[in-house]
Amino acid sequence: MNARAFGRLALAAAAWLAACATPPPRPPAPEDVLAARRAALASLRQWRAEGRLALQAAEGSGGLSFHWRQDGARFDLQLVAPFGNGRWRVHGDGRRLVWDLDGERLDGEAGRLWLRERLGWDGPVERLGEWLLAAPRDGRVQRADRFGRPLEIAGAGWRAHYSRYLEVGRRSLPGRVEVEGEGWRIKIAVRRWTVY
Repeated sequence: MNARAFGRLALAAAAWLAACATPPPRPPAPEDVLAARRAALASLRQWRAEGRLALQAAEGSGGLSFHWRQDGARFDLQLVAPFGNGRWRVHGDGRRLVWDLDGERLDGEAGRLWLRERLGWDGPVERLGEWLLAAPRDGRVQRADRFGRPLEIAGAGWRAHYSRYLEVGRRSLPGRVEVEGEGWRIKIAVRRWTVY
């Protein structure tokens, strides 16, 4: 076999092998991503997330450590300021919010008012758990990665960006989240997930 015939045979073999290769998976349609994510996380009833949270609002900005614990519809969020300069707690059950703020116990709107006056933020603190999981009850996926994980979700008055995921057991949970609304932004870096 001469060099020319061998070259044609090698080219034909390469073309045949390329035709047999499977194409990379296509990302799912954005409208299907949230439904699939909610279904995948439906069995996740108890979990914890710990990390850092940075809030930028009209009245200023600041960084906090956070500990979120979810047990069914009940949640407990603890926020700790650097150097022991404050510890706050918000807990709720889907119907009622209770705020433990600087030694005061406040219900519902009184806690939101405290947050607005001190931090300039009146965003829905009870929604943080949904945003942490990248599975909000409303909103529309704007972009997803090839694994079907949301990269950007937009809802009424807010937009969430997911730049990193962590593998926790068989689940892929967000490691970095940035949520922004009118006049505020929250950056969340999850250091540790615990799933029960």
